Amino acid sequence: MRREFHLISIFLFIVTALFIASSCQKQPTVPDDKVSGCCGEFQLTVRDSAEHPVADLYVALLQSGDTIHVGWTTVSGIVSFDSLCPGDYSFIVADSSDFHPVIAYGHFTIDSCGKVQKHLTLSPRHGDGYSKRDSSDCCQSMLVVEVQDTTEAGTPIHGAAVVLKSVHGQPLDTKLTDVEGQVVFTSLCSGTYIVVVEADGYYRYENSVHIGCNDTTEYSVELAAVVECCDNRVWVQVQDREHQAVEGAWVELLDLGHRPVRVIRSGYTNADGVIVWEDLCTGRYLIRATYTIAGEHGDSLLIVAKEDFELECEDNKEIVLTLEPLRECCNHLLHVVLQDNRTSPPSPIADAEVRLRYPNGETIETAHTNDDGEAWFDGICRGTYEVRIAHPDYPVQEIVIEFPCKRQQLDLVVVFTGSTAQVRISTE
Repeated sequence: MRREFHLISIFLFIVTALFIASSCQKQPTVPDDKVSGCCGEFQLTVRDSAEHPVADLYVALLQSGDTIHVGWTTVSGIVSFDSLCPGDYSFIVADSSDFHPVIAYGHFTIDSCGKVQKHLTLSPRHGDGYSKRDSSDCCQSMLVVEVQDTTEAGTPIHGAAVVLKSVHGQPLDTKLTDVEGQVVFTSLCSGTYIVVVEADGYYRYENSVHIGCNDTTEYSVELAAVVECCDNRVWVQVQDREHQAVEGAWVELLDLGHRPVRVIRSGYTNADGVIVWEDLCTGRYLIRATYTIAGEHGDSLLIVAKEDFELECEDNKEIVLTLEPLRECCNHLLHVVLQDNRTSPPSPIADAEVRLRYPNGETIETAHTNDDGEAWFDGICRGTYEVRIAHPDYPVQEIVIEFPCKRQQLDLVVVFTGSTAQVRISTE
């Protein structure tokens, strides 16, 4: 009996001691990231076309171009990141940690402590399902970039930084040119990329390049040396359609070499319809003239004219602008339809970026296709335009269209079949 009582006493003593110790411990605190507001979560689910999860894909999370988190998809095709602060993020899905080849990419925004979930379906490249390490899947292409100056000798530029970007502007790789002015990018998937080249003492270069399936593409870049030449002159005369000088037209000079584009000079034309600007530096410019007159019904009618040009050193440019009524030729409607022909019937392509641009590349308006694969642009004026269509799963399309004064609506239908596209243009 004494032995049992002794054991019970020891047991009660231990329980009491543990209770007192636990009650004296410091209460858990809220993690610092919760206090600071960095409590957002992002979850990406990757599946193939048969809805099977895709494991072992490398996923990098970026903010402002810097990689902040990395991870691999699990056997369930899921990768998650937590403790994210409010802001805009990008993610890259690749076959390996060196980002080659890049399989997909996207963007999302963390507003508060909520959870953002995205689902990514990978299109098949050969046969059924998805084989991410199949060397025959058009991801063994090579891009050779050669950089030289604009002199007749074409001297190679050593040490120029060449940045390879996706069509959405996400940096994929950066290399410096060798003594021959060359860099080589390997293990690239077929598609369209952006090449950016920068070197001290030269103007920045940026343009797109299309790479074929498992091909070697040679791409030449000429950099113009920066020349401090600001003694140029522009003489502008504004006239109407009867070639009569227009006094009091408002004229603006825009610097196209500056991002964003900005107005650097402005003023009214004199009695001869003339305005003159001096001490302009070399570069690309756009000149725009506007004038308001009384319409047929007592309302105001805006008439406009514009022209883009380039100034070279010690240039003396003379430009004549002919004003055209804006309202009578600005009632056009552009209807864009995107479809994937690999299904029957063709399925709409949603969330594609559609840019309406001037021929010089200046963006007028940007829209994204809806769930029906449609995008609309209204109030377009007469003239020639370029429509640029971009989507991560399809090749970039750049299509030139034209609106004469009598045309009201233009239907632009783009049907994708894998890496090719058919374009149909009709009018109403």
